[in-house]
Amino acid sequence: MSPASPQAPALPTPCAEPAWPAVAADLARNLHDFQGSLPSHLRERASALIEQLRLPRPGRPTPAWNDLTLPLAVLPAWTAAYLRRQGHSVPRRAVRAAALSAVLGYLAVRLHDDRIDEQLGDEAEALLLGSALLTAHAAQLAVAAGPRRAVAMAARVAAAWAAYAEAMTLEARLGRDREPWTAAAWSATLDRYAPMTLASDALLLRAGRPQAIAPLQAAITGLVESHQLFEDTTDLEQDAAAGQTTYVAVLLGQPDAKGRVVPARGGVAGVGRTVALADQCAGAAAQAARAAGHDELAAHLERRRGAMSGWVGDIEAALLATVMDRSWNGAGGGG
Repeated sequence: MSPASPQAPALPTPCAEPAWPAVAADLARNLHDFQGSLPSHLRERASALIEQLRLPRPGRPTPAWNDLTLPLAVLPAWTAAYLRRQGHSVPRRAVRAAALSAVLGYLAVRLHDDRIDEQLGDEAEALLLGSALLTAHAAQLAVAAGPRRAVAMAARVAAAWAAYAEAMTLEARLGRDREPWTAAAWSATLDRYAPMTLASDALLLRAGRPQAIAPLQAAITGLVESHQLFEDTTDLEQDAAAGQTTYVAVLLGQPDAKGRVVPARGGVAGVGRTVALADQCAGAAAQAARAAGHDELAAHLERRRGAMSGWVGDIEAALLATVMDRSWNGAGGGG
């Protein structure tokens, strides 16, 4: 939205996700135990990060669920439900470890984002805490996969985080205009989400179902592309103010006098275009998830589509209200 546009509405209100309360309760305990294993200075930094991200804490109300956030912590629970429908026994300890691993990996990624994008926090502290988080993340994945699948899981962990590092390096160069955004570059940057399926991979490997990994990854690829398109659309002006060029800005923008791509001031029409692309990705992902038997993920993707559509509808309503108000006041109808 341009500075002259109406204020963007808040993101959709929280909704119910049946798996979330139990997952959140386990995470609250397990994250607390992880913090207790850290040295005091890193423990304080980890606690602040968990508080900042509103993750579950012991003795606190369960954080609200929102269908426009990535379902990192509940994806293992959904995968376990899929496996049970296929006749496999999935130990609850393995599911808890998988969920914890997903959140520990997410915390490490957020530390990286804060340092790379905004140079926030102490660099040495971020590096050390990030190392502790990723070590614990890998250890929990080993628990989730079980001893018989540990070697195969370790290989997947190494490959996913290498792909993540490559994608983050490329995205940093693209964001600072050192390389041009292209469709191929955009696709390559989505590898930053490569670690997202590791927790589910561990459970699938444990159950002896490695052939189920690729179909799930296909659905997740559509989910993360939809997520990134929508997130970059809602952050257009914030990114521009920070001097960051995104693929969405390139899709909607035009070069300025210095050749830099800046977000187009297209209002609702521009926003609707990129949200439509996000909806297409989510729709294809929902079909892939349903075809592979991942019913919970498919349902989430359909709810996500509805939430994105509702957000654009709120934008349109806000814009219409602003236009009507200006027309009324301009015609002398205002008080």
